Amino acid sequence: MRTIKKSVYYCDFCKKHSLRSLKKHEAHCTLNPRRSCGLCENKFDYPGLVNKLKFTTEEGEWPASHYKILAADLMDPVGGCPICALTILRLFMRSKSDDAWTFGTDFHFKDELQKWWDAENEEAARRDYGYEG
Repeated sequence: MRTIKKSVYYCDFCKKHSLRSLKKHEAHCTLNPRRSCGLCENKFDYPGLVNKLKFTTEEGEWPASHYKILAADLMDPVGGCPICALTILRLFMRSKSDDAWTFGTDFHFKDELQKWWDAENEEAARRDYGYEG
């Protein structure tokens, strides 16, 4: 019998772990407040955007508040980047994790990401092939 010791790498921001280095993941992790976006290549002040996030609160059935967040309020400060909007939403949720709360949003990451890529592909077709579709 033989014993092998292996290093397990853990992300400092989320629960991801791997036998390989997570440096690239940590640089783009959506729970990293100092992340750089791999999609729009911007670096925003995410904690500042979380503090400026517009939301409404209503008393729910439970004693805790119910937060309502609109997709437009997530997408506008980050120039329409769905991954940056997801970062704001996840950091907001983490900041409220100590409270007993619920939230609702009309932000659908998959749909917003598809819209982003459709717009990017249309722009690339227009630029590269002169296509006006």
